[in-house]
Amino acid sequence: MKDHSEEQLRLLLSHVDDLCRRAESGAVENTSFLTMREQIEIDRHIGSSGRRTTVFWGGYEGSERKMLFCLPDYISDSVVLPVRELQQEELAPWLGETWEACMSVLWVKGSGYKELDHRSYLGSLLSMGIEREVLGDIVVQSPHEALVVCERRIADYLLSEWHTVGADTVKVSATVLPDDFRVERKYQEIRDTVASDRLDCVLAALTNLSREKAQGMIRAGLVDVDFITEQRTDRSVPSGAMLSVRGYGRFELVGMDGVTRKGRLRLVAKKFI
Repeated sequence: MKDHSEEQLRLLLSHVDDLCRRAESGAVENTSFLTMREQIEIDRHIGSSGRRTTVFWGGYEGSERKMLFCLPDYISDSVVLPVRELQQEELAPWLGETWEACMSVLWVKGSGYKELDHRSYLGSLLSMGIEREVLGDIVVQSPHEALVVCERRIADYLLSEWHTVGADTVKVSATVLPDDFRVERKYQEIRDTVASDRLDCVLAALTNLSREKAQGMIRAGLVDVDFITEQRTDRSVPSGAMLSVRGYGRFELVGMDGVTRKGRLRLVAKKFI
């Protein structure tokens, strides 16, 4: 018996297959916004099928939540590289209007008297009955303002009805991101020593927990490695891996910077804040 997440994934991949088949008739088809895990699973699925006519895009280069666009064959026939390897500017001649028709960017500005964070904006939207899948990235620009990427079909509703975030009054307006827009993700560096690069050892160092408690979190399914839940406590964590830990946030293992005199590894990581 498949668990709920596996069944949801099966349905998502089936939906992607349907979109790709419909795109063969000459129209661009797209999903709603996808999580990083969903993107990874879809990318594997599409790669194994040999399709070239798909691309992920979330409104700006380096976005996290993205839509999948299934493209007609005539687009891939017009380029040398697989479509998924192309940059935005190379796809703009075909997809510029499609992207604009699918997603909008809203600028949300608070009163200036209360500090607002990502959770404040997301919680406000969800309380309005907005589903997570129609929302892309929420980019907090300052304690009082943020950019919100969303599906175009809900933009007008948010422009007219979204007035509060937390206990603060906000003003919402439509905006357009510049082509060179990037998000500088803030982080805190972590340095520690670990016995090995096993997941339980790395997790204990990142969260300042005992190894036993770290093992319990892993077995409980509270830890993702590269956006996929990992329940093996003894798996190796490679340099560059992203770890998401329920209740503790997201980390990137930069690598192991040498060995101490006692034979322990010097761990270097980032905690995103």
